[in-house]
Amino acid sequence: MAKINLSQHFVVRDFSLKPDPGRRIEIHVSDRFITKDECRAIIEFYREQANGGHISIHKCVADDSILSDDKEDNFYPWAVENFDGRGITFNDFYF
Repeated sequence: MAKINLSQHFVVRDFSLKPDPGRRIEIHVSDRFITKDECRAIIEFYREQANGGHISIHKCVADDSILSDDKEDNFYPWAVENFDGRGITFNDFYF
């Protein structure tokens, strides 16, 4: 598999899921046009840190008409890895 450079991203939340050993990590990506392969690469990068918890990748909505003045509200969950054996789930509704 070819090496994929990680898109610019920011960890906005990272907290313990105590009493479970895992962590919940929420990541925002700047690029609206990030590919699913690039998204998977970011999840793989944080997989060990999540320790079986949860990783979600959020990106800015593609429809400028629903953008909010609060930049935080413009990011919607696009991909989720729950480490439940189902793999990464992509939500393409807003994108």
